[in-house]
Amino acid sequence: MKKIVASTALAGFLFPAVDADTAVVTAHEEPAIVEQAPEECCTPDFGGIQFILGIGGSFLKAELKDKDGGTNAKISKNANRFIGTVGIGGGKVFKDKIYAGLEVLFDFTKSKDWTERFNGNDVKLKSNGLFTSLGLRLGYIVPKYNTMVYFKVAGSHSSVKATNLADNGELKAAKIVPTLALGVEKAFCKKFTARLEGEYRFKATKKANGVELKGNDGFNIRALVSYNVRF
Repeated sequence: MKKIVASTALAGFLFPAVDADTAVVTAHEEPAIVEQAPEECCTPDFGGIQFILGIGGSFLKAELKDKDGGTNAKISKNANRFIGTVGIGGGKVFKDKIYAGLEVLFDFTKSKDWTERFNGNDVKLKSNGLFTSLGLRLGYIVPKYNTMVYFKVAGSHSSVKATNLADNGELKAAKIVPTLALGVEKAFCKKFTARLEGEYRFKATKKANGVELKGNDGFNIRALVSYNVRF
């Protein structure tokens, strides 16, 4: 009897110990799974090289005037035209908010001309259809909206011509004139931006023999899309 009780007590003492050891050996913790936030597909950026394409409207003027007065001594016309634009630019963003860059734009449109009587002669007044400009853009970026507002100052080649059809005498104003522009640009991912800008062009002038020719002053409005390549 004593042997039976002793065996039972020994078994009761040993089996819990075995269970505890077994628990220690078999129990393990599952590795914690850390959920990672999905990676953003892109990070909008205004810096880099831009290849530019766009359309717009050109609302310019051309004028020939006899400063001494006379019969039919003035021709004044509005040259309103549709324009297409291509260009290339490059810039850099400083402190995530300030943009500075240069760009070259080529505005293409149809040349426009008018034939009018001027001081007793038939004179053709012509406004050119190609405008080339080199400009400096300075912008302020609002990161929350991936948007930049900017100011641009540029020099643009302008040409307007008056031809006396009787003797082919010609007066031409072909000069680099200043332009000023304001615009807003929106970034879409790293590659694309879209912008809208309004530009004022100063006039080109030429005087000879009391006659003054001036033209291509007025406003341009452009809607542009850019493909960006990071430096």
